[in-house]
This record gives sequence, structure tokens and C-alpha cells, in this order.
Amino acid sequence: MLNTLNMVVVSLAERGGKIHSAEIHYSYGPRKKVVTPQLQTKTMQIDLGSINEGLGFRLTRDELLRLLEKARYGVSRVQGPTLTVVVPCYRIDIMHRVDIAEDVAIAYGYNKIKPRWQRLPVSGGLTPKAQFSDLVRELMIGLGYQEVLTFIMTNPDDLLTKMRLKPKKVIEIVNPRMATMTCMRSWLLPSLLEFLSHNTHVEYPQRIFEAGHAVVFDGKAETKTKDVLKLACVSVHSNANFAEIKSNLEALLLNIGLKHFEIHEAKHPSFIEGRTAAVHAKRKNIGVLGEIHPQVLNNWELKNPAAAFEIDLEEIL
Repeated sequence: MLNTLNMVVVSLAERGGKIHSAEIHYSYGPRKKVVTPQLQTKTMQIDLGSINEGLGFRLTRDELLRLLEKARYGVSRVQGPTLTVVVPCYRIDIMHRVDIAEDVAIAYGYNKIKPRWQRLPVSGGLTPKAQFSDLVRELMIGLGYQEVLTFIMTNPDDLLTKMRLKPKKVIEIVNPRMATMTCMRSWLLPSLLEFLSHNTHVEYPQRIFEAGHAVVFDGKAETKTKDVLKLACVSVHSNANFAEIKSNLEALLLNIGLKHFEIHEAKHPSFIEGRTAAVHAKRKNIGVLGEIHPQVLNNWELKNPAAAFEIDLEEIL
């Protein structure tokens, strides 16, 4: 309050008003008598070298004195490169020598300062993982799919029950704020089906994909979990089938340079038996594809057939 009073008093005095003191008596507190306004100035020491280093250009001592005066600072003492600066009582925003350096730069004029590139010890760039992810996104768009972004948080009902999976241990959140977001997703496909369930009014066919992270258990990690980059896509329309999704997956894998892969018949509760396959590369299972099971479609209130695949991009990379 005293700082606010000082600014109001000084503003009125600048417009021709007269300043009078007021003595305030309190019946409580450590200071029972206060005289206002308190217009005492404060002093700060600055060094010419540190000012020049902070500004990025060189000023002489005389130039610095002139700029300080222009910014309405006083100088009570000059001892070599060290100056004792008097800060006006109304400048309550001056808390550090850097604040004074900023005012010096303003008084000097920003337009007079020559711009230069920031000197960094290293140059930035995308990681191989990010570059690979961007490539996959471009290829999926080229195949006629639209990218969506969904939440990494979900709940066991969406993650397991609606996908016809048996209950299992999931990475849960302590004290969740929402009943619909209580755990981390371990795969992307449920998130895409949830997205489609909210867009049944949109014209079909609908083809969407997401290249995002899932969270899985990892006993070697400090947090016992790790983020895994995955790709999932779903095609929903009256003629969606295994052949369509298989051809899209093969086109993707060939275009990213994975020429040696195999697709074998497999079983998965979320897909129709006999129309489901697993993707293998270098004897590793990197994903699953097939036609979505009717019960799963019914759980998500989807009226059209759907075919989908999900692969582990980090295994491929």
C-alpha cells in the first residue's frame, strides 16, 4: 500500500500538486506510528563491464552516465568502472542490476542495437525417431487417412472391457479427477474407436490414424514404465474388410523401407477370428491387423464394419 501511495503522490506532484506528510497511529502491529508518504530513494551499485556484457555492445562511462540520467536515475558516486546509482522512490519495479541495464537499453534505443544470431554451442534438429514418425504420418495421409490426436489417459472399461480383453494390471493414476481418465493407455486402438463413436453423424467412409505414445510396464526403468511410439489406424465403412487394411499396411511398411516382414494368421479378442493376423519382422511380433469384432463395434455403438491395424513403430525403427 505504501508503494502505491508513493506512485500516486509523485504523479500528482508532477502535475503541480503539493506533498504533505501524514502521521498514522495504529493500535496494533510492530509499527504503531507510520509517517507517509515515504519517499526515500535507494542505491544500487553497477559495473560498466557487466552492463556492457548484458547489453551485448560497448558503452563508455560517459555514455552510461548520460543514459542513466535520461532514464531518470541519479548517480551519487563514480569510482572507476563502478557506479552507485540512485533509484527514484517510485521505481518499485527495480529489484536487480539487470532492471537498470534494461532501462539503459531503452534509453539507448532498441533500433540502434545491431541484431546478431544467437551463439549456441550446438545446432538443433529432429531426432531420428521424430523424423521417422513424420515420415509415417505423411505416408498414412497419402494412403487416404486423416490424422487425429487423442488423450494418452483412459480407463479400464474403454481400454479392456469394450475391447473384449480380460481384466489385467494397468498403469493407474493416484487420485484421478475424472472417472473417464484413471489410467494410461497401453495401445491406441481403443482411443480411435472412441473417437469414431463420437462422430457417427459424419459421412462415411471414415479412415483415421494416430501415431502416438502408449505407456507399458518396464521393470528396468526408474518409473517402472516406458513410453512406446505406436501407429494405429481404422477404416470404417460398409465394405471395410481384411484385404483393405492388409494392403494399406503392406504399402506403409514397404514405403518406410521394411521389405522383410511376414503376416501370419493369429487370434485376438478384439478382432474377428479367421480375419485376424499378426505382423512379424526379424522374428519379432510388431503388430496386429484384422476386422474389428462385432461385439466391439456394438460396445462403441458403431453401425458399420471396421478394419484396423496397430504396429509398434519403435520396433520397426
